[in-house]
Amino acid sequence: MATATPAAFVPRKILIDDISDLVTYSSGWAEDADTEVKIDIYGPAFNKTIHKTGGAGSYSLSFSFQGTGLEVMGISVGTPQNQTRDPALSCTMDQKTFANSTATTNTDLTEQWHLCSASGMADTNHTFTLNVASNGLPARFDYMLYVPSADVSMDNKTVKVDSTDPGVQYSGTDWSDLKGIANMTQVTGGSATFDFVGRSLQWYGHIPSELPFAPTSGSFAIDGGTPQNFTLQGLVGPSPQSKYNQLLFETPDLTPGTHHLEVAYWGNLATTPLSLDYLLVRNATFTSSSNPTTGTSSSPGGAPTQSANPKGGLSNGALAGIIVACIFTVGFALFFLLFFVLRRRRSRTSDGASTPALFDPEIEPGYQATPFVPHAVEAATDALVSSPEQPQVMTQVHPVVGRGGFGNDKSVGLSPATPPDPPSVPSVPVAIQTVRHQDSGVRIRASQVAAVQVVEEPPDYTRE
Repeated sequence: MATATPAAFVPRKILIDDISDLVTYSSGWAEDADTEVKIDIYGPAFNKTIHKTGGAGSYSLSFSFQGTGLEVMGISVGTPQNQTRDPALSCTMDQKTFANSTATTNTDLTEQWHLCSASGMADTNHTFTLNVASNGLPARFDYMLYVPSADVSMDNKTVKVDSTDPGVQYSGTDWSDLKGIANMTQVTGGSATFDFVGRSLQWYGHIPSELPFAPTSGSFAIDGGTPQNFTLQGLVGPSPQSKYNQLLFETPDLTPGTHHLEVAYWGNLATTPLSLDYLLVRNATFTSSSNPTTGTSSSPGGAPTQSANPKGGLSNGALAGIIVACIFTVGFALFFLLFFVLRRRRSRTSDGASTPALFDPEIEPGYQATPFVPHAVEAATDALVSSPEQPQVMTQVHPVVGRGGFGNDKSVGLSPATPPDPPSVPSVPVAIQTVRHQDSGVRIRASQVAAVQVVEEPPDYTRE
């Protein structure tokens, strides 16, 4: 089953009822109950109230708004063929006539009838006027719908949301198009959700005669609460007509604020489908005590959008976020600065004033280098074989260096090693050369050095 795409996106519209103070009537108009209509397939008058004119004469009503489109709804003017229409209606926008009311040859009154409409207007302020010329029959006005400008407040307004609105979310492929005017589902458990700002919501649908129309049921839940069942009455009679603008259910009065609606269908292919033509959302004027979501304003009939600080600056939430971010950043910087200073101070304390020695990561803790005889000294000794004395061996003492870090690696001085006592031989002058070698960096583990045994041999003598 295809996904629900009945028509192009229809913008949200504000509904102005006939009893609204925003509508200005000339003398002769009167509020009336909706009791005269005989054809009801198009649904009843909104709120079951209308305004109608008196006897013969001229009448008018006007309405000023800011937006780009307008629809004027009333009860049809039924005029038999070849007879002058009575009453005659004309519509003007900003003092320019743009349409005349359509008429029907059916003399029975029909509600939800387009008296006139305009679209694609400049996004600015407009004044609409409906002019009535009556020879005795009354004109009947029900409500208006207009497409508001983006900066028009939605507070305390009734907003019409079409079934094509992206705010209405349908369950997968359970929904499909219904004659290009609505969406419908015949899948058991098929659901739809909608988030809105307001105090109540009405769901209007279409009941087609072309499909099964046995009664069935559905349910709706608000904000995850207990589902409430509603009945889909279907159609009655062997050859019933399709019905439009049918109120399928209405939520109870809610706390003004943001709400979540979830609707489910419990019928099947043999029962009346669940359809959605449009929603009517009754918004509310928010106050500090009634608005559960501070810092928001309603978008046209749907979920809230963030609003700016009324004084023109940043909102309180934005200021709080900036302050918290600054405190966190400063604290983070101070922590790392303190860590760096303590680490540097500790390094200086352990290293003293000298330059660290070479570090061998393979050295084992607890071992020291052993004295060694420089090769240069051995060479000098071989050259002076006639000397009866041993050359002095210089030993450089190193501290222990542990694995994984720099130890107290600094020289503690030079001291002569104690040579073995020479044999008693005649004293012969010996040239002694001292060679100081740099540490090669090679460390010999103690376990790798065998015990050294010194073997003394008498010197070689030559004949005089």
